Amino acid sequence: MDYCVPRHPESRFVQAMNVANEIKKKMICPVHRRKILFNGNFTDGCVLMITRYCCREHAERVAQAWKETELFNHIYIINKD
Repeated sequence: MDYCVPRHPESRFVQAMNVANEIKKKMICPVHRRKILFNGNFTDGCVLMITRYCCREHAERVAQAWKETELFNHIYIINKD
């Protein structure tokens, strides 16, 4: 199911973000017991950016769960500095 189609990108994006938020709520890092933070936009299709995370492994698990939904065109993990 492709939520980000050109017809109504804003409303489709909101629906996709709601799904992403539900997935995020269910996925807690098994080591650190924390959740990730993310941002998104719909200028280049549906794009998600994981901006804050406790460990890279957990961020990759969440990104993989989002990829499996096929709702987003691009998912990025922003490097910690």
